Amino acid sequence: IPNLSRIQKRALMITTDTVLVLLSLWLAFVLRLGVWFQPSQSQLWMFIWVPIVAIPIFTKFGLYREIVRYIGYKGMLAITQATGLMVLLWSLVIITLLPLYFGVEITFPRYLGADLAFPRSIPVLFWMLLLLTIGGSRQAVRWLLSGYPSTILAKRNVLIYGAGRTGLELASSLSHNVDIRILGIIDDDKTLHGHHIQSLKVLGDRSEIVKIRAVTNPLEILLAMPAMKSEQRKELLKYLED
Repeated sequence: IPNLSRIQKRALMITTDTVLVLLSLWLAFVLRLGVWFQPSQSQLWMFIWVPIVAIPIFTKFGLYREIVRYIGYKGMLAITQATGLMVLLWSLVIITLLPLYFGVEITFPRYLGADLAFPRSIPVLFWMLLLLTIGGSRQAVRWLLSGYPSTILAKRNVLIYGAGRTGLELASSLSHNVDIRILGIIDDDKTLHGHHIQSLKVLGDRSEIVKIRAVTNPLEILLAMPAMKSEQRKELLKYLED
């Protein structure tokens, strides 16, 4: 996937979203009806219109401009808004446009509470499933690709010395660099050893560097301790000279 062109990635996302939207709608009916739902000929129109409504809305909300590897809060908010609007417009199409302009009447048994073209709970179930499938698929890809550069493309093995704010900011900026593999954090504070800070493990104090250096080549140490006194910095640099 990382080696695909931008156009190929976008085509893959649109194809995947089309499948997930259809699957989500079918699952909504299965959950609501409690049976293995097999749509009738007229009910197939609901599935035909789903991608027709969904893809333009997803495109308008920028779902195919988002770099999935770095998708964050704003990206997930866009997915929530896009899927909500899509379900609303799809419902209006099924209820109004199909019977008025296409002469298609979609009916369900009365005992299901389907005075309209489908049971009333379908849009809610549909939207919830879309959040799980459309949003969840992007989070899954993000999680899978987050380890890709560090295990396959990385050219530099890096340890960050310092678990403070500067170290975390440095780790965050370096995480987007495909050439760098961050092994973890070194800090002299023993209370932090073995803990994870923003998914990076505090491996130990400076003595841990010798062990890592024995099995990792090349290895770089990036100092992220701006408050360190000059005497301490000189002593640390002397220790790290090798």
